[in-house]
Amino acid sequence: MYGLIAVGDITMDLYFRGDSLTQENGRFSLAIGGKYYSEIFYSGIGGSAANVSIHAAQLGFDTAPVATVGENSFKNIIVQSLVKKTVSTEFLHFEHEHMSIAAILLAHNGEKTSIKYTDPKEHIFVPEHALERIKKSRIIFMGNLSDVSIAERETFLRSVHSQDNLVALNFGAKDCEKGLSGLKKLIDNARILILNKYELCALIHKKPETVDLSKNHFSLVHTGLDALVITDGKNGSYAYTANQVYEQPASPVEKVVDATGAGDAFTAAFLVRYAQDGQIEEALSAASQYAAKQLLDIGAN
Repeated sequence: MYGLIAVGDITMDLYFRGDSLTQENGRFSLAIGGKYYSEIFYSGIGGSAANVSIHAAQLGFDTAPVATVGENSFKNIIVQSLVKKTVSTEFLHFEHEHMSIAAILLAHNGEKTSIKYTDPKEHIFVPEHALERIKKSRIIFMGNLSDVSIAERETFLRSVHSQDNLVALNFGAKDCEKGLSGLKKLIDNARILILNKYELCALIHKKPETVDLSKNHFSLVHTGLDALVITDGKNGSYAYTANQVYEQPASPVEKVVDATGAGDAFTAAFLVRYAQDGQIEEALSAASQYAAKQLLDIGAN
């Protein structure tokens, strides 16, 4: 039985950092036709399915991602990276034409700009016999799968959800633009919803500068959840239940090297800790401390 199953994507991430990658007004400023040199280069795997699985494995859980991987030059790198991190590859689906790759430009303060290409992930490929094994998992996390229809995602969640497992969701910006009514069928099958502040604002159709996270936003989203969890970078994180607001300051970091994957690290640590005894305050604290460690090195996991 797995401790955690993460349904989402797996990408090949290529990182670049250098003084020639000039910045202006909070943006990289690169000339059309220019050639730029990077003093630092790093490659590794990323994507929510890989990141959450790897981080949960590092926290002691047996984990496996449900994701599509291309039959290309990156296949062996992805598989070997997962195995090296003690993550099972049992539920990977291999497809000849699939590609998912990101070029990540790193600023010296650890912030990033990503240029990502991925083939549409229009389906969740899981053999019928594997659904029962997934259903027995302690935690099932579904990350951003906006190319997969709501109906297919709902069917998958219904087929693996049980009284004995914890289902958690994250939505990307494209999904959040559908609003609460468009995502209700998915949220109805979950106990935890984890979003960043900008995803929350897109979901409830409000501008970020008008949203006060110290106020309880639970009723705006869904009263059937155990908790709504919101991350806000260096401003910390919040969790909301029907009757309470939990606030967790961001754990201090002397120097941020790379913020890539910090959200997935937070998600994995929160879910692993919450699954132990359902204590939200302790789960927020554990997630904040663990995510802070992710900021110290280049790479998503």
